[in-house]
Amino acid sequence: MRNCERPRQTSQGGFTLVGTLLIVAVLALVAAGSVRLGALVHRRHAEQQLLDEGRAFSVALGLYARATPPGQPDAPLTLQELLKDPRLPSRLRHLRKIFMDPLTGSEQWGVERDENGRIMAVYSLAGGEPIKRAGFEPRFSDFGGKKSYQDWKFKRSPEESGRAAGAQIPSGSFNSPVDIDTIEPGEPNVSLPTPAAPAVPPAPAKHP
Repeated sequence: MRNCERPRQTSQGGFTLVGTLLIVAVLALVAAGSVRLGALVHRRHAEQQLLDEGRAFSVALGLYARATPPGQPDAPLTLQELLKDPRLPSRLRHLRKIFMDPLTGSEQWGVERDENGRIMAVYSLAGGEPIKRAGFEPRFSDFGGKKSYQDWKFKRSPEESGRAAGAQIPSGSFNSPVDIDTIEPGEPNVSLPTPAAPAVPPAPAKHP
């Protein structure tokens, strides 16, 4: 009788081992999927943060162009010039700070320059292909379908470039310190301060 029970116990032990291995394998697959999903969510968040910071750079380049005095270049030589415009005697800031690239964790950015060495666009130095391929805001409509983060070039809009070409700063506009500290990732564009129109005195009353 005892000899009949031994094979059954061995068989049950084998099934238990196989079941345990299957459970471990399933848990490993679930854990791996969770890690991949978490990495994907993190990357999407970093992409959106990059777009927000890129918008701030784009807006700052546009503000720099619009503030160009007659005869001065309408693009900066360095990103630091966006923090304090060297062309004007007043304290004019187009960008609050140089942001950290959320994809590389560095404050180093790629820059695209014109023939005079002036910065026309800013971009991430991160490698890899973007997850986001469509649905960009109009300012970045040409980002659709790009295969590298380095193809996301954050530059001033064509409208801002057109205004800069014929821009003239009214006399006396920057005689006092002006500090544009409002450009942060995700915030809309702002207009440069303009001098108030002089008050027109009322016409003298006519007496009969």
